[in-house]
This record gives sequence, structure tokens and C-alpha cells, in this order.
Amino acid sequence: MKNEKGFIYPFTVMIILLLLMTSIHLTNMLAAEKKFYEDTKRFYLLQHLLYTGAKHSLAMAGTGADGGSHLKDRFGTISWTIAPLTEERKRVTLQLTYGNGTIYHASYEYDLRLRQASDWNEW
Repeated sequence: MKNEKGFIYPFTVMIILLLLMTSIHLTNMLAAEKKFYEDTKRFYLLQHLLYTGAKHSLAMAGTGADGGSHLKDRFGTISWTIAPLTEERKRVTLQLTYGNGTIYHASYEYDLRLRQASDWNEW
């Protein structure tokens, strides 16, 4: 072959590599976006469980009752225990179990005299 100064083959290889890198990048972006949406959905469902548990446990702590209870929600299970700290304060501990088995905890102190929650912790 006398004429080996062609540019079609290297140009084609470069275009194919460019398209391959673009498709890999778009695939990674799609996977990251899907993970973000799943994490956001999980966060809001856990917040729903947390709000529901806090609402029910506050109602029970407001009556001055001790002990525990649980509630089955369509997204998971909420359990709480109420223990006395002093005559006027109660320690409420929440345990949230998300549908896939993820366990989330929260606790707060409830003041019977002021009728308010304080020292909120989540883990």
C-alpha cells in the first residue's frame, strides 16, 4: 500500500471513543440521580414516621402515663417508651423501623408543667 496517509480510520475511532465516554457519563449521572431520589424518598418517609411517633407519644406523655406502646404505619413500625425522670419530667424514647428494616432512634424530654418537649435527639 503506497498511500497510508488516511484520516478516516483514526477519526472514526476518536468519534466512537467520544460517544462511548458520553454514554458512560450519562449512565453515571442517571444512576446518581436515581439514588438521590431514593434517598430523598426514604428521608421523607422516615420524617413521616418520626412526626407520627412524636405526635402519639406526646399525647400519651401529656396524660402523665408511663410505659410504652407501638403503632403500625403503612411505611413501618413506631415504638416508644416513656420513663419518669422527675415528678415533672418524662424521658420519651422512639424507635422507628422502616419497611426495609432500617432502624432509626429519637428521644426527647417532656415537661408536664410547661407541657413542652425539649432536648430532642435523633440517631
